[in-house]
Amino acid sequence: MGTTYQVTYPSQLTTKTVATEVETLLAEINHSMSTYDPASMISMLNASTDTSAWHPVDSHFAAVFRRSREVYEDSGHTFNPAVGPLVNAWGFGPVDSDTSPDEDAVRALLKVVQFEAFELRESPLAVRKKTAGAQLDFSAIAKGYGVDAVGELMESKGIQDYLVEIGGEVRARGRAWRVGIERPASGALADQEILSVVRLNNVGLATSGTTRNYRIENGKKIAHILDPRTGYPAQNSLVSVSVIAKDTMTADAYATALMVMGLEEGMRFVEARPQLQAYFIAMDEGGKIVEKRTSGFPVAEK
Repeated sequence: MGTTYQVTYPSQLTTKTVATEVETLLAEINHSMSTYDPASMISMLNASTDTSAWHPVDSHFAAVFRRSREVYEDSGHTFNPAVGPLVNAWGFGPVDSDTSPDEDAVRALLKVVQFEAFELRESPLAVRKKTAGAQLDFSAIAKGYGVDAVGELMESKGIQDYLVEIGGEVRARGRAWRVGIERPASGALADQEILSVVRLNNVGLATSGTTRNYRIENGKKIAHILDPRTGYPAQNSLVSVSVIAKDTMTADAYATALMVMGLEEGMRFVEARPQLQAYFIAMDEGGKIVEKRTSGFPVAEK
């Protein structure tokens, strides 16, 4: 997944045995949904131009596909895992690109950035694409799914009190775990400052932002979060959104959707959904950080 992970739990279980099983599980998920693995299930599907073939997928892929469809519809398509062609064109996928696509290229790509172009068959599990050039990219949800999968592995071993973290996305069970949310800033992980600390219990937390994955083109910052409705990088005041949901996969997907929506629309969207809570970090015109929490987001601790 191109990042680090950590599993914290009080237990007498042999750590080495648990670690081996976690590594095996994450390797399975990576082989299912990594666009950087040319032999993965998602890469094989994306490379195909056959609109009649059914491509076998596993339970990991199917679970993420189903939840993606739910969030895609609920978010007004601001979360769209069919954004793959745009991700590559803007240079944020496995296909290298140092220049931004022009207006004509973006317009052409938008025609294939439709999640409806993919169909999931439940038995046997398989996916078929209806548009030859369509491509999936689960980067905005698969990491959250990985967190949940590791958590479920821990629970299968009788461990009910744990914290799983993969690249900043977390799943907290058992006790009330104290988790820090970083101040948005460019640079290495060691340079990051904790902006807020919250207590999490039996929920998932995921954060999406623009401060770590970007490139500079002609002196201008091009961030990796793309608006699938326009085909261009999202343009609003947000630099980070942290979402709390029942599971981390759901939180992960909605965090991206809210980054695309922007602060005002995002606040209204979350307040209308009691199953979600969000913490927005924006930058005002003077370069000052602005923090906004929805009514149910935990109060920050010191």
